Amino acid sequence: MEKSLTIPNKKGLNLAAVLSLPDIPSQKVPTVMLLHGFKGYKEETTYTDLAEKLNQKGIASIRFDASGFGESEGTMENDYRFSNYIQDTEAVYEWLKEQDFFDNQRFAVCGQSMGAAQTIVFSSNHPEVKVAVSISPPDKVGTKDVIGQMLAKWKQQGYIDDTSSKYGDIRIPYAYAEDVLQYDFTDTIKRVTSPIAIFVGYKDDVVFPEQTLAVFEAANEPKRLFEFEEMDHFYKRNPQMLEQVNNQVVKFIQKYL
Repeated sequence: MEKSLTIPNKKGLNLAAVLSLPDIPSQKVPTVMLLHGFKGYKEETTYTDLAEKLNQKGIASIRFDASGFGESEGTMENDYRFSNYIQDTEAVYEWLKEQDFFDNQRFAVCGQSMGAAQTIVFSSNHPEVKVAVSISPPDKVGTKDVIGQMLAKWKQQGYIDDTSSKYGDIRIPYAYAEDVLQYDFTDTIKRVTSPIAIFVGYKDDVVFPEQTLAVFEAANEPKRLFEFEEMDHFYKRNPQMLEQVNNQVVKFIQKYL
């Protein structure tokens, strides 16, 4: 069962979310928070497919649009920031803790790209997270990755024009880059104590494999590296690869929940 809802963040902006619950009689169930990537959104196949697979295993999930993007309130100019996304995840978590179905002893977080970095930040702040899955996380945004390659032009213009697969042409302010540049995820992951899986795709040309491998090397045990020779950054476009990746995600989460 899926239900659309809104959750207010600390700024009073309503986050558009989708709660996906398994068909289980009234009882507490394990839950996964799914976190989308840069320019991502809650309807991406990556997360709708994961939600369905998790439901089949009796696991609930929640996914939402970061403030300033998608169906959530706010604007890209003023609200679409990595730091604001951190606060959004906290707002969703606080909402979850008030729900009758939520079992705080069986809670996981999973994200891809920017969502993978968010997974690391959230897990570092919440030792109660039982398991984390980080797919294609960067070590430090704006260095070796594709964002780093366009940083000078971005700064000079004050924005970049880009395209969203769902929302078409978008303009992203340089303030987003300034904000995310302050984070080093190889440092943050050292504070994660829960079991964590890192997924790396060797055909990724957005977040390069060496960046993701650096994050894995910095992680504490227990940790596991999942390697995919044919996986790129947009594996959601390849049904076979999406199936392979998401099956492994669900198996890893199941092991700990």
